[in-house]
Parts: sequence; C-alpha cells; structure tokens
Amino acid sequence: MASNEKSKLSSSVDWVQAIPLFLEEEKLINSDDTLACVTFPDLWAGLAYLGGGQVYLGAAVLGWKRKSFTMKCPKCSALAFVLRAGGSPLSGSGSWGGICPHCGLVSARECVTGLVLSPEIKGRWSTLGFQPLIQKGSPWRFDFKRGSYRNGELEEIRLPVPTWQEFISSHFPSLAQWAPGQLDQGNKSFVDFGMKIRGKVFTLPVGGRE
Repeated sequence: MASNEKSKLSSSVDWVQAIPLFLEEEKLINSDDTLACVTFPDLWAGLAYLGGGQVYLGAAVLGWKRKSFTMKCPKCSALAFVLRAGGSPLSGSGSWGGICPHCGLVSARECVTGLVLSPEIKGRWSTLGFQPLIQKGSPWRFDFKRGSYRNGELEEIRLPVPTWQEFISSHFPSLAQWAPGQLDQGNKSFVDFGMKIRGKVFTLPVGGRE
C-alpha cells in the first residue's frame, strides 16, 4: 500500500485510503443525489472543444467500479484509479493523473478521449461546489414604475449538496486529516494540477493544449 505522502493532492485527502472506502459505499453514494453530486478539487475531466469540469463523486466511483475511469499504472502496470484526465479529441494527445494502490500518485501522457467520453463520466461534471437546480425561481422583470420585481412567487431551489469537506467530515471522518489552513475551496484549474513528490513534480497540461 502506498504511503499517505504519495497519495494526497490539493484537497489533502489520502486517496489511497479514500478510494476503497468510496467503492465499498458506491450504492450509498449513488442512491442519494446530495452525495452523488459532491465535487472534489482533485476530481476533474475534460476535452478540448467539448468542455469539462469537476467530476461528480458518484460518477467517478461508478467509473472506478466499472473500470471505465481507470488506466494502467505506468510504473507497475496495475490498475490505477484516475483522478484527473484531459486532452484533445482531434489530435489524440492527452494526460491523466491518478492513484495506483502500489505506487501512489502516478501520471502519464496518453490518449484519454475514450475515458472522458465513457457513459459514466461524459457530462457528469460541473464547477467545484455546484448545487444542481431543482426549481427555477420566478423570472425578474423591470419597468420604470415598479423597478425590479419578480413575476411570480416561485423561489429558486437548489439541491443541498455538501462541500467535499462537509461530506468527508460527516460520512468518512477517518479521512478528515486536513489542517485548518487547507480548507480553502478555491477552484483550481487543470493547469495548476501538480505536486512535488520526493523532488519530482507531477503535472498535467490544460486539456486544450496540444
């Protein structure tokens, strides 16, 4: 089993420990939309010209379970669970980064078009912390006599999806190992994906870059 230091990214979640737990609870996660739609800074997929974003946890776990969101580890050839993937469907160039149970954090440059377009992953992404709309609010109108007013009484309702920190703290407290200063949920772009491990920097390019 890989060490903690070799399996953490920007969220400070130990993915070597987290992925088996999430797989065990796949049915629980995907039976509740508020859990299935949780987004993590570390989970991302996309393709140039087709878009992308933070992959919903439920989609990622289902992809891991069905092996559609996995790749062969470039170090030991074991099954690696993908966390981030991006590339160009035109040129076929791409990169991915993920977790090998034996090697920890690994990455490789290879085509990921089929992986990103798999039924479990394609389109099942959004921005970090996104809460899907359940009910649209009444539209706002404006006139010079009344000013801004709502044309109706419907209030906007969104699915109360917890942040990834709240999700971990509530459902997998053993994984809550971050320090107070690491709770920033800033939306990191794909270009910023990278970390230094034993002097080596692992990075992945923006999906649209060739």
